Amino acid sequence: MNDEVGGVRIPRRYRRLWGQEEPAKRGPRPGLTLDEVADAAIAIADAEGLAAVSMSRVAKALGYTTMSLYRYVDSKDELVGVMFDRAMPDPPRPAPGTPWRPALERWAHAQLDVLRAHPWGATMPVAGPPLSPGTLRWLEAGLAVLDDTPLTPEEKVGLVSVVSLSVLNAARLEQEMTSGDGVTTAEYARAIAALLDPATHPHLIAAVQAGAFADEGPGEDFVFGLALTLDGVESIIARRAEGAAR
Repeated sequence: MNDEVGGVRIPRRYRRLWGQEEPAKRGPRPGLTLDEVADAAIAIADAEGLAAVSMSRVAKALGYTTMSLYRYVDSKDELVGVMFDRAMPDPPRPAPGTPWRPALERWAHAQLDVLRAHPWGATMPVAGPPLSPGTLRWLEAGLAVLDDTPLTPEEKVGLVSVVSLSVLNAARLEQEMTSGDGVTTAEYARAIAALLDPATHPHLIAAVQAGAFADEGPGEDFVFGLALTLDGVESIIARRAEGAAR
C-alpha cells in the first residue's frame, strides 16, 4: 500500500489519525471507529495506568474480539499514540492583544493540566517528532503566540520545544513522586536532616534549616523553571529592541 501523502512518506499510524487511511478491508464490516477504540483505552489507562491497556482488554471493554481491533491499529504502541492524540483537547486561545509571555505561560500550564488529567501520557516513550493532529495543533498554537516577537523561526520552535519538555518533565516528576516508596514531599526535608551530617553536606542542611524544602513540589519547580526560561527570552527580545532603536 502506498504510504506517501503529497510525495512524502508518512507512517500508517499517522495517516490513520489524519483520516488518510481507512480500516483494513479484510474481515467483517467494521462496527467501531478509531475514536471509540481510543476512548475505551483511555478509560482503562485513566483508571489503572498504561500497563493495564492491552488489545484484549480494550476489545473486551468494547464487546469485540481482540482480532477485530487490528482493523483500526496495528499494535498497542500505535493504540497508545492514538490515545494520547484523542486525549488532547484543543489548545487555549489567548484573547487578541494578549502579550506573548502570559499567552505562552497559559499554553504551558494547559499542557500540564492535560498530563495531570491523564498521567499515563507522561510515561509514553517518545517515538519521533510530533506528527499527530493534536500535537501539531498545540505546536501551531505555541508558535502563534510568538508571532509578534523578534525571535527567528528557529528560536520560536526551540522555545516552544523547551517549554514542552519542561511540561513533560514536571508531569513525570509529579507522577513518580506520588507513586514512590512513601516519602512524601512534606517528609523530604526531615529525611534529609535525619540522614545527613552538617559537616559533609553543609549547604543542604542550611537549605533545610532555611525552609527551602518546606512546601517544595514539582509544580513549584515547574513555575520557577518556566519563569527562568521566559526571563531569558525577554532579555533577548529587549536587547534586540535596543539594538534596533540605535
